[in-house]
Amino acid sequence: MSESRDPNKFPAVILAAGLSTRMGFPKALLAHEGKLLIKEMIENYHQTGWGKISVVVSNVWLAELFHRLELKVDVIINRRPEEGMISSLRLALAWGGDEAEGLLALPVDHSLVSAETFEKIRSKAHRNSIVIPVFNGRRGHPTWWGKDYWEHLNSPLADTGARAVLHTPEASILELSVEDEGVLHNINTPQDAAEYNLERYEI
Repeated sequence: MSESRDPNKFPAVILAAGLSTRMGFPKALLAHEGKLLIKEMIENYHQTGWGKISVVVSNVWLAELFHRLELKVDVIINRRPEEGMISSLRLALAWGGDEAEGLLALPVDHSLVSAETFEKIRSKAHRNSIVIPVFNGRRGHPTWWGKDYWEHLNSPLADTGARAVLHTPEASILELSVEDEGVLHNINTPQDAAEYNLERYEI
């Protein structure tokens, strides 16, 4: 589809600025068989029609690592991660810019989402919709936030989290059925990582 050729129209972000207190190290360093999962996520974004890609982190040294590894991604530094994921999402909205039709947002702890799911969401992404993947009746990640909802996301309504926007009367939510259990997998602890044969990336 020709509209996907403009990298500014359909940006995507990986939200990775959390403090990772339960994991014990930044979740952006999770790896499988020596390969960074975040690198695979970025590759999947690029291969499935998304435009420019960013990662929000709170550690400057992570930004330096991504640069050294030549990841094809913009890095945004969140210097106030204690304000929660909404603070990272708002930074990504500002980065997305005026030309964007919306923004696809994926928390780094949902790093097992398949390329097929990214592609399926991309096919339904419009500025007047919110798209949420659903597996076996349960909502998961990532979420497409159409441009029409950015004002809500930047308002006090969402200060406690983006989820509040989903409950506004005007929210047009598309629950997109996917055959991808990865949209539900939340990797927060070493035990979670071990369950999926993940380990810390060796720098």
